Amino acid sequence: MLAVIGLVASDPFRKPRGGILTGMLDEFSPDDKHPDQWNLKAMDEKLVGQFGITLANVGVNPQEFSRDELGDEIFEQLKRSY
Repeated sequence: MLAVIGLVASDPFRKPRGGILTGMLDEFSPDDKHPDQWNLKAMDEKLVGQFGITLANVGVNPQEFSRDELGDEIFEQLKRSY
């Protein structure tokens, strides 16, 4: 599962090598955008399509996190789901 979302066991999330989750973060919550400008609806749609989760149904409130923290939290929820 870790390889599917772009990580290997020895590779912490903060140093991703690409992958599905990193691509989603890049597309919907880019570094150069304020969290108010993130496209969370589209991110949720992509998360449902790819992993069967939404931010709300796993208890993630994106407004509480920086981009990197958001990625970490989504990743933790994905690990719990699988």
